[in-house]
Amino acid sequence: MGIGERYHRNLQRILLHDQGPRHGPKTLLQADDFEVIYRYVESQASEGFEADLDMIGQRVRILVKLRQPNFDGPSESWLQKFTHTKEFTTRIRGITSKPIDHKRKTAQDVVELRKWMRGYKRVLQFTGIWNDPNGATRVFNFDEGGIRVGVMRGKKVYVLAGMKEFYEFSPEDRRQVTIIEGICADGTRIPGMCIVAALLFQEYWFNSQQTGDELIGISDSGYTNETLGLYWLKHFPLHRQRRP
Repeated sequence: MGIGERYHRNLQRILLHDQGPRHGPKTLLQADDFEVIYRYVESQASEGFEADLDMIGQRVRILVKLRQPNFDGPSESWLQKFTHTKEFTTRIRGITSKPIDHKRKTAQDVVELRKWMRGYKRVLQFTGIWNDPNGATRVFNFDEGGIRVGVMRGKKVYVLAGMKEFYEFSPEDRRQVTIIEGICADGTRIPGMCIVAALLFQEYWFNSQQTGDELIGISDSGYTNETLGLYWLKHFPLHRQRRP
């Protein structure tokens, strides 16, 4: 076979391939199909559920199979193109989900919140705070939160095409810090408490930006314990009396 003959055969293959059926988003789906998928994703999000690429692919498969019984489902590359079309990104946004504890998830549920508030109201009525004109000054909320100092988060970086992984140095000096805060229903606050994982107090922890009313504690783990809890219980009434 000569060079000219091979050239014409290869050219013929290319032309036949270009004339084959293409299944882009606009040819595989109809206008109503787009709307069904959009509403599905939006309903999932409004109910607090995720809709990942596989779930969208299943919906596409169901819709197309109604017209094409032998359709096995869209390819991953098709789904990637579909989720990057202008029509899709105008209405749907792709983000990275964040795992959340079940208790924190239910704390955002309207039904659970109403149930909790009804019980809270009964407590306020039982203690007499509900009908007290100055009842707001008797209601406080304490919150304990932990943070880790020196822990880096992953971020998007650009590397050579052949690299599949990239590791960035993370600081070895990591500390667990616990913050305890107190706020009154009338809008005033109690100076917070900071608990650091250490054996001794360090001079550089203190600076001119502090008021001197903050409570600083140390523990082996950086978490609160019985001793530090007693310090906070003594700290709270002292500053409650000093409030304006």
